[in-house]
Amino acid sequence: MHQVLCTPQRWARPHRDSRTWRNLDWLLRGLGKWVPRGKHLPWLILTATLVLRRFNSIQALSETSFAGLTKLELLMIHGNNIPSIPDGALRDLSALQVFKFSYNKVRVITRHTLQGLSSLMRLHMDHNRIEFVHPQAFQGLLSLRLLHLEGNLLHQLHPDTFCTFTFLDHFRLSTVRHLYLADNALQALPDGMLQNMPLLENLYLHGNPWACGCGMAWLLGWGARSRGKAGRADLAGGSARTLFHFP
Repeated sequence: MHQVLCTPQRWARPHRDSRTWRNLDWLLRGLGKWVPRGKHLPWLILTATLVLRRFNSIQALSETSFAGLTKLELLMIHGNNIPSIPDGALRDLSALQVFKFSYNKVRVITRHTLQGLSSLMRLHMDHNRIEFVHPQAFQGLLSLRLLHLEGNLLHQLHPDTFCTFTFLDHFRLSTVRHLYLADNALQALPDGMLQNMPLLENLYLHGNPWACGCGMAWLLGWGARSRGKAGRADLAGGSARTLFHFP
């Protein structure tokens, strides 16, 4: 697999051009100077991996930032200053398997933020500023196995938040196997959320300000029924401990 690694030292000189790394569209247009061009973007990117590495200070995405990248399998834009992903911006990334968007400044995942990512297996949006995830944000992501939302500002979740498949608006199912919700602002999980996640193997919950009352008793019951599954939780505000672990 080919790979494009974009770093300020190699591709640009920030002190000579204030536009450097501020707008992703400008950056991708500039790449055409070094590699053969495809219909929208360089051919090398169309068939490979796009890594816009950390500390690039990209501050904006547009609806056409990734237009035409139908063969892209790995996209890494972590460690930038991106406050939002426009609805439809990812719609052409039908072959994308791994999307690393950690350490940015996104606050909301809307119903259409992830539209088009039908092949996505691993989604890393940890250490952003996410406060809200739409209950249908992950609908259609049938290949999704790992979801990393650690280190955000989530304080409430809908029971259907992590469902990736719905039939006739009644049958709901999540294909997620590994879910990271540690270090958010969660005080409780909605009753029934994990019932929609029969494939779940690992659930990471430590570092949340849990309100440990009768409303959370169902979580312990789920753990007792989930033989072979493991999770980490910090329900008492102390050090993390193993909550679910059955040989």
